[in-house]
Amino acid sequence: MTKTEELLEKISKHINSLNIAWYIKEEVIASLKYLHWYKLKNIDKNMDSFCEYLIFLNDQNTEKIKSLCTGEGKKEQHSPKELNYFFAPEKKLNKENEKLYMKKLSENGYELLTLVQWIKGVLVLSIDEFCNASKTRMDIHNMLMKREVKNHK
Repeated sequence: MTKTEELLEKISKHINSLNIAWYIKEEVIASLKYLHWYKLKNIDKNMDSFCEYLIFLNDQNTEKIKSLCTGEGKKEQHSPKELNYFFAPEKKLNKENEKLYMKKLSENGYELLTLVQWIKGVLVLSIDEFCNASKTRMDIHNMLMKREVKNHK
């Protein structure tokens, strides 16, 4: 196994341990596979900030899914995916809420697709920022994240 593969595996294990939607995990890991060792090293060096950012994106995703309407009157479609593929709330859902969210997801396919594509686009651009992370860039990122999280709450 090369140094790059070892580092990618280490980062992937860390990302897989996060409580975030599976599609976000998949997108991050798929994007990281194409990076050189020195870019992965920058991500590893800033792993705490990177994970905080992924959790922030997941929170944005969760908020958007919670705001989907129930779509009364729409023909129900069945989604082949598990709920945790799209949705990873902070607290575990009971069975009733899980059914409600599965219904929301299956009735709002277009909105869900738009949300997923938006998150994936932001994620790809963000990964590039972390790959080229100088101390100044990371300080700016951390300052902006603190302000955004403060405004979000």
